Amino acid sequence: MNEFKESFAWLASYQSKNLFISFERKPITASARLQIITGIYLGPSKTMHVDVYASWPTGWTFSTEDDHVFYPGTIKFSSNDVPNAAQNVLFSIDLSGYLNGAIADAAFALGFGEFEDEVWQHLANQIEKKICN
Repeated sequence: MNEFKESFAWLASYQSKNLFISFERKPITASARLQIITGIYLGPSKTMHVDVYASWPTGWTFSTEDDHVFYPGTIKFSSNDVPNAAQNVLFSIDLSGYLNGAIADAAFALGFGEFEDEVWQHLANQIEKKICN
């Protein structure tokens, strides 16, 4: 998990055909504040922030700031060994929050919801490829 905390921003940043998300390159540490920029290529973008609300050896929780599309909200990352399965780890991302206003509602209705799913799937793939192998 320490390797993941150190490389989270690099692993989580993602670009699709028309959309992107970029996480500030800094390790996950207690009370850290990370900037996130997301948007449409050659179009509008949005800057938002999360704070590391809690951090423990097997994960951490972000709390969203009021400029985030999910506000109020939390995003929890955790890993646990799978019982009776050598070298298998259960990794989870739990998101809880509310869309932050009419612009966030519209953006998700127009496809940012699917993009959000792609981002988290990309992160899971990166973890498996870069950290687990």
